[in-house]
Amino acid sequence: MKKKVILLVPAMAVAVAATLVRLPDVTSFMVRCFAGINLADDGIKLEYRYIVPGMRQSPFILPFTRSIKKFSFDRIDIDVINTYTVGSFNKDEGSSLSSVSNFLDPTSRFKDSWFGVYIIKDDDQGRARRFMLNDPYGDVDDLYNLNSSSLLELVRIDQMVVVNTTHQKEEGYDFHHFARTFPFKKIEASEYHEVVFDREKNPWLKITASFITVSGLTDTKKTSMNLLGSIRAFVGLPDCDVYKLVDPWHRVVLRGVSLARYVPCPGAGFWAVVYYNGSSFDTKDGTHVDTWESSDIRKEFDKMFYDLGIGCVK
Repeated sequence: MKKKVILLVPAMAVAVAATLVRLPDVTSFMVRCFAGINLADDGIKLEYRYIVPGMRQSPFILPFTRSIKKFSFDRIDIDVINTYTVGSFNKDEGSSLSSVSNFLDPTSRFKDSWFGVYIIKDDDQGRARRFMLNDPYGDVDDLYNLNSSSLLELVRIDQMVVVNTTHQKEEGYDFHHFARTFPFKKIEASEYHEVVFDREKNPWLKITASFITVSGLTDTKKTSMNLLGSIRAFVGLPDCDVYKLVDPWHRVVLRGVSLARYVPCPGAGFWAVVYYNGSSFDTKDGTHVDTWESSDIRKEFDKMFYDLGIGCVK
């Protein structure tokens, strides 16, 4: 009997915790405990010094190596950690659907938006250099040696991972078909490159670009998303009020920014790749929404980037 009690305690603890606090808090705690992720142990400093209200104030830190390898069909094999924050349940000014997170709320400026930092570790085999650089034998500090196609590929795969989890247990769903046909197209005229500086005066390559894709908005009548192993754990589920405004998996344009630089640390360096975006979509009644242009999130996300603390643990 004692053995059974011991085995049941973790599951019971998760269930009880989920009833007392938001599921994202439980998820974040479990990931940090069981994934064993501590950037400081690898000599990496990452501080979100400012997070705009309406987004989760404690960023998630997730292993991303297996996901990026799986969703690229083993084409990309790099050691990467994904850190990010998304629209929370603390409603931002102007949003009206209090029952869902701001990420899912079509009336929120944070609909389908996230702010994140990928940490891509340099490695002895040169895998990361082959992915991140135009010339893997060239200067890692040269911003013009950064492979812009690879930087934008991170965004595509991340969105694919998100949308894939929204199809869990959908009848007739096939992962390989999904991965081959996932809609994600860059709007060529939107791409723009420049060099910018953070608060510490470090230079970054900045790429502005827009992508036509589909929203990570599931159809709860067709799917049954895992409580902890899907985007549901981070942003919750949509409800009938959301569906009154937009359809599941509706067309959306992600309008955002990718920034990258190499951080040389004793022992081994890493690339920091920052990504943040707004969204553009049409509601069922034909109203066009463009959070990137009609709200202040671009300015707020720029401030979040400017205030990031990224470097080496001394």
